[in-house]
Amino acid sequence: MKLKNFKQSLLLGAAALCCSAFVSAGITLPSGLAKLEDDDIEYVIDAEGNIQFPGAGYQLVAGDRLRTVFQLGAVLEGGTNTVVQNLTGAQELTGIAEIEILAIIPSGLTSTIVFGPSASFAAETGTPGAMVTFYEQNPGDFDIDCHSLPGDPITNCETAASNGNHWLTAGFGDPDDFWVSLGSQTDIDTVASAPEAFTLGTVNYGLTVLVNETGYELEEQSCGFFAGLTGGLACAGDDSMTDLIGSGTIQGGAGLAAPFFARSDFDFILNRIPEPAPVALLGLGLALLGFSKRKRR
Repeated sequence: MKLKNFKQSLLLGAAALCCSAFVSAGITLPSGLAKLEDDDIEYVIDAEGNIQFPGAGYQLVAGDRLRTVFQLGAVLEGGTNTVVQNLTGAQELTGIAEIEILAIIPSGLTSTIVFGPSASFAAETGTPGAMVTFYEQNPGDFDIDCHSLPGDPITNCETAASNGNHWLTAGFGDPDDFWVSLGSQTDIDTVASAPEAFTLGTVNYGLTVLVNETGYELEEQSCGFFAGLTGGLACAGDDSMTDLIGSGTIQGGAGLAAPFFARSDFDFILNRIPEPAPVALLGLGLALLGFSKRKRR
C-alpha cells in the first residue's frame, strides 16, 4: 500500500472511531458491570411436545422444557444499583427463553434441577445452544399481563414479546455455562396455586453471549462463586469465566391464565467494555492529520 493511501486509511479509521463513540443504542448499558432486572411467566412443554396445564397433577421430568416470556424493568449500575434506564417507559426490552430439564436431583421435599439448551429453541432461533433471546420494543408494546387478554395466552404473550428488533441471544457456548435451580418444586400444581409472594425455588445461571446486537462490546466475568454454591454443578469449565451471569427466584403462579403456571424474578449482569473516549479519539485523528501535513512539507 502506498504511504498516501495508508495515511488516508488511518485518518478515516480515526474519524470512524471518533464518530462511533457518539452513537448510542436504544438500551443504555453503563461501562463495566450492568445489572438488568426482569419479570417472567412460564409454562411447560413435555418431551412429546405437549403443553402441560395446571390442575392435572403433572410432575416435571427430564426432557421437559420450560418456556418463558419476560420483560426487563430497568438497567442499573452493577456496583451501586443506581438506575441508568427505566425500561417500562420510552424503551422496552423483552424476550423469550426456553430451557430443557437435563436432570432432577431430589433433596427432601424439593429438588435440584439442572437445565440446558433445547434443540427446538436452537432451531427456532437459528443459533445452536440458544436459551434466551432479547428484543428491543416500542413503548407499550408488551405487558406481562398479556396472559389475561382475550384469546390464546401463549400467542398473545409470545407475539408481543418477540416482535421487536433482536438485541441479544445467549445460551450454552462455553464449558463454564450453566443453569441450575435449587430447592425447587416439580409439581406444577403446587407452584400454580401458590401466591405470587411465595418463593418456590432459586435459580443461578451463567451463559455465553452467542449473538450480540446490543451496540456494545462485552467481555467475560467470573462465575466461580456459583461452583461452590451448587456443589460443582455450575461453572465447571477451565477458567471459571462466562459472559452473562445471574440469579433469581421462582414465585407462585396464582392468578395466571393457563397454561402459565409460575412467575419468576431474575436479575443478570453483563460486563460492558468501556468505549474509547471521544476526545481521545478526536486527538488521535488530529495527530494523524498533523503528521500527514508535516510529511507533505
